[in-house]
Amino acid sequence: MTATWPDSPIGGRLGDGRHATATDRPETVDALRDVVVARVAQGQALHPQGGGTALDYGLPPRAPGVAIDTRGCDVGQLRPMLEQLQDRYGRTPSWYLADGGFRQFADIDWAWSHDTAAVIPAQGRDGKDPYAPQPNDGPGVTVWRELMSGALGQRMYWVRSQLECLFAQMRQRDLRQVLVRGSRKVRCVMLLHALAHNLLCGARLRAQAV
Repeated sequence: MTATWPDSPIGGRLGDGRHATATDRPETVDALRDVVVARVAQGQALHPQGGGTALDYGLPPRAPGVAIDTRGCDVGQLRPMLEQLQDRYGRTPSWYLADGGFRQFADIDWAWSHDTAAVIPAQGRDGKDPYAPQPNDGPGVTVWRELMSGALGQRMYWVRSQLECLFAQMRQRDLRQVLVRGSRKVRCVMLLHALAHNLLCGARLRAQAV
């Protein structure tokens, strides 16, 4: 029997006006792996959902299937990324801009203890102010709430929107789907795109300096 597109959006939305049969929301990389294995075994088409970037939906969906919301997998990834920077360069940046999926208080406090202030947005629930001080806030979270509740934090986070232009440029260079398997091969593809981007930016900057 040929699968049909759901008429109701209750299962989740896809690109091109289509709806998913269901939406899985794994909160760890291990859970993501298990979801993919289980859904493939069921013969389901998989449609990854991102955090609202220009690469959010990828290509228009061709077959009915399950949406996989990967935003929860960002939680807990802030500290490992900063640790990589510490190992490579001997220091962490003064500011770290990331989307709301990376907001974990333990990581924000850890970053502050290593001289890095987090610039990460938050959305309030039930009309509550997400930046209102709380009794159990650590020093980093206290600074984060104060920063993001003001105009300075919002202006700083606006800088991150410039990355959306980079995502759009990568789409123009046909980075829509990764056609290789394995983390090493995927990393190679992404590094080649990053190299191409840097070379083009360097050429543009040199031309402007003349």
